Amino acid sequence: MFSTGSRLVSAGQAANATPASLTRKRAVTFLVGSQRHIRRMAGYYAMQLTGFRDALYAEVGPLTLINDEFTNAPCSNLSTP
Repeated sequence: MFSTGSRLVSAGQAANATPASLTRKRAVTFLVGSQRHIRRMAGYYAMQLTGFRDALYAEVGPLTLINDEFTNAPCSNLSTP
């Protein structure tokens, strides 16, 4: 997914935001992905959520999480590989 020649090969290399800085700013952050790729992306979602949780425990500010369970809906057979 992040290999040489892929669209995401340089994803995040120039990032200057962190979960802590986004939490301090009270930024609204969406972690979205297609149901088609959810199994491949699960580790990346978990990593991002862990970063926000760590920022919360570091007391950088209040954190509101809204979790949408759509990706758990039993309609994976509707997506095409």
